[in-house]
Amino acid sequence: MKIATPIYVHPHQLKGYSRGRRSEIPQMNYPDPWPGGWWRLRDIIAYQKEATYAILEAAAKFREELLYNSYVKARRSIARGRREPPYAFIVPLRQHDLLTTYKLVEVLRNLGILVHAAEGPFEAGGKLYPGGTLVIFAAQPRRALLKKLLEEYRYPDNEFTRDRSGKPIRPYDLATERLPDFMGVYIEEIAEPFNGKFRLIEEDLRPMPTLKESSAGWLLDPRLNDSHKVVVTLLSSQLKVYRVPTAVYTGSLELPPGAFFIPREEGMASVLKRAIAEVGVEPIPADEEPHELVEVKIARIGIYRRLYGGSIDEGWIRWLLDTYGIPYKLVRDPLIREDKLREEIDILILPDDPLPLLKGENVEEELSKLWRRPVKLPPWPEEYRSGFGKEGVKDIKRFVEEGGTLMTIRRSTEILYKEFKLPLRDLTEELKDPQKFFCPGSTLRALVDIEHPLAWGMPREAKVLFMDGPVLEIVPSYDNEKFKEVMRFADNDLLCSGWLTGEEYLRRRPLLIDATLRRGHVYAYAFKPHFRGQTHGTYKLLLNAVYAYRS
Repeated sequence: MKIATPIYVHPHQLKGYSRGRRSEIPQMNYPDPWPGGWWRLRDIIAYQKEATYAILEAAAKFREELLYNSYVKARRSIARGRREPPYAFIVPLRQHDLLTTYKLVEVLRNLGILVHAAEGPFEAGGKLYPGGTLVIFAAQPRRALLKKLLEEYRYPDNEFTRDRSGKPIRPYDLATERLPDFMGVYIEEIAEPFNGKFRLIEEDLRPMPTLKESSAGWLLDPRLNDSHKVVVTLLSSQLKVYRVPTAVYTGSLELPPGAFFIPREEGMASVLKRAIAEVGVEPIPADEEPHELVEVKIARIGIYRRLYGGSIDEGWIRWLLDTYGIPYKLVRDPLIREDKLREEIDILILPDDPLPLLKGENVEEELSKLWRRPVKLPPWPEEYRSGFGKEGVKDIKRFVEEGGTLMTIRRSTEILYKEFKLPLRDLTEELKDPQKFFCPGSTLRALVDIEHPLAWGMPREAKVLFMDGPVLEIVPSYDNEKFKEVMRFADNDLLCSGWLTGEEYLRRRPLLIDATLRRGHVYAYAFKPHFRGQTHGTYKLLLNAVYAYRS
């Protein structure tokens, strides 16, 4: 889109596309719509300037009313929190990933939500909780916000959320915003008042770890996302790190498959101390070196960049890798077309994008479907058009067959069954009726194979943010054993929070597939494990994929 280039719009071309509301005719909340004609850069600036001045003028004129109403609103929120459920949300300290739990608390505190810690044991909801347990009382000014972010939520399914034909009206964004589901944190909702001594948390909860002495080395818990930050720091310092493919027992502690083992070597202690201090991970002294180890290296990662400015999903993948200090390079069309992928990278990530846009074919038709309106692109010069084309598909397949790894995220999995001709299919290509199947961003129950390296450190049951599809199915074939289900939907009761129609089409279907293609691998994700940097609970499914292992 050429934002600064003037464009002429005919009046009859003005249409409203947002949730069925018309934006070209005067309405009560839109009294002066733009009539059409020339639209220039100065119009954009004038539009923003007038809106900003209007807001500032209204705030100045009614400052006393705004401040007083804010006070009244806060007082009423506190009163409602004292007289009706939920009365509180309790965050136990026994968590799969305690450091991510602390990150959830920090997010809430940054939003102005008050979080308390119990100063001693207390009873709530018929259960006894130990001192230190985190409590978020509903009787506070931000009650509505904390309910929105913490309550288990069923998106309304009624005459207001469906059109006259009965089809569901898509939510503006997601059907749920429940942060504990996104982050893999377990919380409990309390529907009855309770008593106890609690203090307001005002400090950073992240612990200050210590490096205890060990003659053999140290173990890092694979359940902690931040263990990966420590590992990347060590590997970047040319120090050795291993993973243990089986469960590890040290003292009274059991670690699941995938624990990191850090052997003693010169220079290790100082780097390790610095790394753990930054994230709060506590290394566990190993009684002895584990018998079975695989050495960890960071693979050479390439992220496909379809557009010169980048796509949204590409940006979020880069954000996650940057956050964990994982190096990567951006792969553009020439590198693919010149068949140089194996020389430059070990892993190619295709972000969430439809296949026609990745290939650069039928782009206007595909964008018209995505935006639900006719799209006519300007006549861009050939060198500025994006897409690796049919030859690029062949080069990517050759890259995998010669030992590379291809990671496809959500819609880009289409390349696997339409171009690579792998025995996979997407059921949503047959489920066109939203009255039969509809899942506009909801958290669903999934089962995980925690023995598989892609899922090391994950819980056996997880919650995954799923948006419409693809709904993958492995078609029976002569080499069925080459397709492994790393994660799949649960057998029943899938919906945790949000809106789901057509659960029967999802039950037991794979969410993450590891497929062998000659000497290489394909990792097919039917969802975005990194969605907007919010879904900490599924980060590991992407982080585990960026390592190269050597026995």
